[in-house]
Amino acid sequence: MTYLEEIKIRFANDFFATKAAKINIISAEPVDEKNIYDCEATNVNCEMIIEDLHRNAAGGVMGGAIFTLADYAFAICANALNKSFVTVSVSSTINFIGVCKGTKLIAKPECVKTGKNLCFYEIKIFDDLDNLISSVLMTGIKKGLSKN
Repeated sequence: MTYLEEIKIRFANDFFATKAAKINIISAEPVDEKNIYDCEATNVNCEMIIEDLHRNAAGGVMGGAIFTLADYAFAICANALNKSFVTVSVSSTINFIGVCKGTKLIAKPECVKTGKNLCFYEIKIFDDLDNLISSVLMTGIKKGLSKN
């Protein structure tokens, strides 16, 4: 099984992102020579094909749909296949920069800095015409999992 297939299985139960928002994971790679301060995955890209359910009353893509795409990409990049902790967001700032002119949105998360407990990510959202649609800054906290 490939790394991408394992990632897809791990995050398949995020039903709001995968079923309601219909987000797909299109790439993810393991981090080479990882230490405690690294993100959990690299080259993570998620896409959402724009449908009527993603649109607001004005016909544009709903801000909540864009945020859901960013949040899902963050979760994959910050957690990947690590089972010793889970990273959850504690703070997010979203800037809506452009209007989607394409048929899908693509999230590209990047780890800005990560430490023992906190991590900081920027997730850029592009349309399939390479227009920058949104930039999301997310702060996450790593929570240990019980051994049960």
